[in-house]
Amino acid sequence: MALRRVKSLSRPRLPRRTPGRTACPQRATARACASRCSWKSRPEFFLIWLGANKLGLPVVPINPDLRAAELEYLIGHAEPALIITTEARAPGLQAAADAAGVDCRAITLDADLPSPRAGAVVARDTVGAAREAAVLYTSGTTGNPKGCVLANEYFLEVGRWYSTLGGLVSLTTEGERMITPLPVFHMNAIAYSFMAMMTVGGCLTVLDRFHPSTWWQDVADSRATCLHYLGVMPSMLMGAEPADTDRAHSVRFGFGAGVDPKLQAAFEERFGFPLMEAWAMTETGAGAVISAHQHGRLTGQSALGRVPDWLEVKLVDEGGAEVPAGAPGELLVRRAGDAPRKGFFSEYYKNPEATAEAWTDGWFHTGDIVRMGEGGNMFFVDRRKNVIHRSGENIAAVEVESILMRHPAPPQGPLRCRMLCAAMRCSPVSPWPIPRRKKQRRSCAGRWARWPITRCPATWPLWRRCR
Repeated sequence: MALRRVKSLSRPRLPRRTPGRTACPQRATARACASRCSWKSRPEFFLIWLGANKLGLPVVPINPDLRAAELEYLIGHAEPALIITTEARAPGLQAAADAAGVDCRAITLDADLPSPRAGAVVARDTVGAAREAAVLYTSGTTGNPKGCVLANEYFLEVGRWYSTLGGLVSLTTEGERMITPLPVFHMNAIAYSFMAMMTVGGCLTVLDRFHPSTWWQDVADSRATCLHYLGVMPSMLMGAEPADTDRAHSVRFGFGAGVDPKLQAAFEERFGFPLMEAWAMTETGAGAVISAHQHGRLTGQSALGRVPDWLEVKLVDEGGAEVPAGAPGELLVRRAGDAPRKGFFSEYYKNPEATAEAWTDGWFHTGDIVRMGEGGNMFFVDRRKNVIHRSGENIAAVEVESILMRHPAPPQGPLRCRMLCAAMRCSPVSPWPIPRRKKQRRSCAGRWARWPITRCPATWPLWRRCR
């Protein structure tokens, strides 16, 4: 089946020529994307990954938005034996490898495979479930990105968790079809989406990215029975005018995180399926995951669901002391029983200090602020570093983002928040108005509580239209 911006693979086969390849655990970097447009994915990535895994070669997916300096850091840090990419991206990646001083080739799928350099083995000498399968680089908030080493067990555990979850997320082996617009260089697509469909024998449709105007057509064309989302997607879809095609699909549930609680119930009523909110991290995988998949779940409250009996959690303040019941605190997690790290990432590559710090006192420190309510339900507040402090109040950055993304022509490019000032980059033809103080305050006053709307004269020039 061919969809817009979707590439279907029929009876895929990997190239048979493998000169110079061995079964030793060398790290290879698999290029999953070819465009500078974020979230653009290619189904070929999964074929490369599976073939490499069979040969004992873990992969390092690369974000196509990375610039030269970022690519140099990633390649220099990961030390790949090989870079597989597209013709358009090969020169830039080869230049980054050369600048990083890493002796490896950037090739396309139809090229002959070169022999790896001498001493290219950099992964730990492990076998079976403990063997390294991938290294995902997470965004650095205080420094360079950290490489999360993920073993085969990590991915297998995700598949087992998802396929047996039950409740609103009851996958069957009768031909499930999942659609995702999320990038394959993030754990959501490479682990949860892919491993769920692999485990139940389903079909995964990978879009190049999220296209709001044609999303429901893509969903219908793919005959999806379930989908994955991130919080800004429901906000953007709710900004469209209601249509007769809103329920012209076969979706039973959506799996994701970060939906605006003010929109969740309305979204589910309009489009006809529940949004199953969940919490997890690249580091935790399915070793620590909380999800609101039960019937009778709470909606419209940023509820993550109840803590499963196989998971231990603790909420602490900045000093490490447990917070009172109902108070927000940093979420600390570990697997119950004698294997507290089961299903988690193996380590931060080349950073044992960061690994040890993350596991201080035998608990994994997530950096996420949550609170536990009555009945054991967990409620997400925000990332610890994303909470904005203003006039004695705590404001979640996700609230600001959700409001902005509901505009009919949302800003193009990243949103940057400092204190209460949001700076955005709009396209020259965007109908987004140039706000004035009183007008902007009136516009936002009906959407936010009074305390986030404050005078900040020095920042208003940031709102002007950028080219």
